[in-house]
Amino acid sequence: MDQQAIYFGSPPSDDDAVVPEPTSPAVEARLKHRHDVVRHRGRYSLLNQNRTPQQVMVEDLLVIRAALDAHVDILAHPPLGTPAPWPPALMAQIRSSGTSMIPTLKLLAFELAKEHVPPAETKRIMDETVQEFGKFAAAGGQVLFGTDVDYMTDTDPTQEYELMGQAGMSAMQILASLTTAPAARWNESARRGRIAPGMAADIVVLDGDPAEDVKRFAAVKCVVRGGRVVYVR
Repeated sequence: MDQQAIYFGSPPSDDDAVVPEPTSPAVEARLKHRHDVVRHRGRYSLLNQNRTPQQVMVEDLLVIRAALDAHVDILAHPPLGTPAPWPPALMAQIRSSGTSMIPTLKLLAFELAKEHVPPAETKRIMDETVQEFGKFAAAGGQVLFGTDVDYMTDTDPTQEYELMGQAGMSAMQILASLTTAPAARWNESARRGRIAPGMAADIVVLDGDPAEDVKRFAAVKCVVRGGRVVYVR
């Protein structure tokens, strides 16, 4: 991703610029109201303006609006945990702008568990978020699969597939989020995303039919990368 970022505190890699924390509330306020700046988990990201796909960590509706103003291509999260209903006009703007959204629904469950939110409240929040994300997908929103696995310690994607199914996405729609949708997002449709003569031989073989149970997307039996078998279970 081509995204320039400014971080307060320690950066995740040596490639990110480190700046001191704001010296006054006025500095913080100016950053908060800049449309080319997005804050997530105490981190401010300065968005570039080129036309390559850009990912932005989003945590609330105001940040999503700022991200759309900056013409980002991908929202790395929906407004997880935001009370329903998510503003229809904002969701329509995401769709009409061609901005893709990565569900990361499992991440919300992870965060709620980490904060020791009571089970009944966790269920209410999860149900609302899954339902609102489902409305976005059902209305034609572009969905790219993703789990934020680098942040979460649990790497099993099964729950993410299950939650996407609960949101109303069919097995074919989930499959598209894994294949044709990302290929189109990165302008690779001529080479990737489908099994056809002349396409890149990148194939995942599943041990079961996801049309019967979407959790079977996680039952990977074999992976072929560039025509070479790289994984067999």
